[in-house]
Amino acid sequence: MRSLTRKELEILSVFWKNPTKELYVKDVIQSATKLNKNTVPVVIKKLADEGFLKPSSVQKVGKTFAQYYLANVSEDEYIASQFSRKGRQNLFAAFIQKDAKKEELEDLAELLQKKLEQLNEE
Repeated sequence: MRSLTRKELEILSVFWKNPTKELYVKDVIQSATKLNKNTVPVVIKKLADEGFLKPSSVQKVGKTFAQYYLANVSEDEYIASQFSRKGRQNLFAAFIQKDAKKEELEDLAELLQKKLEQLNEE
């Protein structure tokens, strides 16, 4: 998964804050106020073409119809994809070495165990 631009991340963050709510261009423009209103539809289309967003429905808005979208990639999935294997290993090593509490390590062990079980089922 490629790294996203600042604009793409800003738009995706609107979807990530509302993971089950279908949003259309105007919703994003109202939430991402720093972006130009002409930029938002172009970036949304690009994100949809690349699979970061998925079209969910077409609904009537006023006198016209609008395409609604949902995030197809969660924030956690995106962040995880940005770490190389070596980077993930370094991150875990740093986490473990830095005064990690027993409860935090148990939580991490549980997450790792679940992932191993999931991979074994595939």
